[in-house]
Amino acid sequence: MYIFAFSRFSGVDKVFLCEQKLKLSIGDIFEFAGEYYINLGTEIGDNVSNIKKISFDETQVCLLKKNFISKNVLKFLKIFVEEYCTTYKNALSLFIPNNDIKKLLSYKCKFCTPSYSDLIKYGNKYYFSEKFYEGQHLIIVPDIWTGSNLFSGLTKDHKIFHGKDTIKNKTELFWHAKNGKVGNMISTHSQIFKDWKNLKLISILQPHKWYYKNHQDPRYDVAGVTRIMSKIYGSKIQFFEDLRLVV
Repeated sequence: MYIFAFSRFSGVDKVFLCEQKLKLSIGDIFEFAGEYYINLGTEIGDNVSNIKKISFDETQVCLLKKNFISKNVLKFLKIFVEEYCTTYKNALSLFIPNNDIKKLLSYKCKFCTPSYSDLIKYGNKYYFSEKFYEGQHLIIVPDIWTGSNLFSGLTKDHKIFHGKDTIKNKTELFWHAKNGKVGNMISTHSQIFKDWKNLKLISILQPHKWYYKNHQDPRYDVAGVTRIMSKIYGSKIQFFEDLRLVV
């Protein structure tokens, strides 16, 4: 199995090969000698190189959380590091708020069944319909200002999540998306990297805007990322106000 180490250094990827048969499942996070590790499973991105071997004293391995990240996220990471020529270290940093794994693990969240609603445009504003469906709906806006102007009457339940949110908000959002406590979620591109419980629909507003690209490592474009997400989760993608279609 391949192991990702949060603190121990191993090249640029922090990925190790463990040939022991540990009593761990794919996606489990565990602690050994004060360091945190994730079981990545038996398949990783083809561009990962210079992988060192690692071994553990099984009596000292402490399981922190089963299924910390799902198989869907592991599939996403494999494709993402290959397509965008990046590392697991950089890719996982998109999921872990401020790379603070200890704070993330300390948060408690209950499981529930998420429900989402469709977007309705009236005039130049967007509203959520009153009809609900089982699943989750990710609405991506190019920036906070545009999102605030496109949506009418944003509330605590329908706020815009963004990269400058507090660590507390990002931590809550990680678990709410994973455990199903969020149905409709509005965010900029930096907050779309979640372990979704049941992602059914992805809406991208004004996809022609240049804000939909990340110019720092890991470099990516939202169109490509949502395409990967749609393939893995089986979710539908829809575009609103797409000036790319205007001739």
